[in-house]
Amino acid sequence: MPPVRHVRRTQGPATTSSTRRRRLFRGTADRERGAAIIEGAIVAPVFFLLILGLFDGAWALFGDHVIQGGASAGVRTASALANDADADYNALQAVKKNLSGLGKAKLIRVVVYKANGFGDPPTTGCRGGTPSTGICNVYDGTDLEAGATAFGCVNSSSLDWSWCPATRKTAVQGANSPPDYVGVWILARHVPLTGIVTSAARDITTQSVLRIEPRAR
Repeated sequence: MPPVRHVRRTQGPATTSSTRRRRLFRGTADRERGAAIIEGAIVAPVFFLLILGLFDGAWALFGDHVIQGGASAGVRTASALANDADADYNALQAVKKNLSGLGKAKLIRVVVYKANGFGDPPTTGCRGGTPSTGICNVYDGTDLEAGATAFGCVNSSSLDWSWCPATRKTAVQGANSPPDYVGVWILARHVPLTGIVTSAARDITTQSVLRIEPRAR
């Protein structure tokens, strides 16, 4: 019986085809990874810029809210204390308390003034920092740290001398009527939180006016 001859078949063509497919797939994956890296490099800065812009926007809204809250708290106190000698002192303390989240260093000016009605702003001179007799008292950030003895219209060096609280009308009828309108106007400086989108500071102004709560005198 003649010997059986085993024939070995080579897998050359199939192996070559499989290798080509693997190389093709590997090349496609590499190109996709490269494209993803490039896209990430382009998108990431824009994304982070948007995030920082949101931070700055939220900080600006917070600053506006704090300043408005300070003016509202100050005018409520001034209205309730009417013609008490320490009316302005306590009004400033209310403003100071509300501005604690923003920092008093950013406070430029507080004006306590005699208004003609709701929504009436202080005069240009008062807003500019000049007290006016019988019209307004002007305070800066350092005045919020002054003690009660610096107020009370004791003499011309008192901080509230120009529009002395004791002269404010509080009665519904008679010589001391009608009750005055009292306003609190605030000027503060907003500084961006990150400074990435913009580093420019902006001034914020707000005001609030109430009628002095009536008293019998």
